[in-house]
Amino acid sequence: MAKVTALSARLMLVAVVSLLAASVAALYWGVCKTWKAIASIVENSGESATIAFHLIQMLDAFLIAIVLYIFAASIHELFVGKLDLPSWIPAHNLTELKTKLSSLVILVMAIEFLGKLLKDTESTILLDTAIAVALVSMTLIVFMRWSDKPGKSADG
Repeated sequence: MAKVTALSARLMLVAVVSLLAASVAALYWGVCKTWKAIASIVENSGESATIAFHLIQMLDAFLIAIVLYIFAASIHELFVGKLDLPSWIPAHNLTELKTKLSSLVILVMAIEFLGKLLKDTESTILLDTAIAVALVSMTLIVFMRWSDKPGKSADG
């Protein structure tokens, strides 16, 4: 039975390869957003609020690519085997992995909200979005804090 369990852990390579492919796609997405940001800077001679919006969107895409890579490395380390990476890159348990995902969700929501602010969105939509971002963020922060408490393992 131990051999079957050990071999089945290798099935996680499917997740690792899929996450790496998604990371590469997100990097491409970031490159496309970089060109859009550069075009915005050139077209507006550096004098437009849309420039900041495009730059933030570009950073968001690269951040997502990085997190996808970290997830791929973490799953590999947790289920398949050690990688020669700095110790801060992979998560060392599922709780750390969930915390990293929660942090990314909060950051992406904040960036999307900032994008709405820069686009002069209607004030009621901004208020609704701000409340939604705040509620989801608070829920995820409480989840992260609760998961960190000794004796309260979210790993099962």
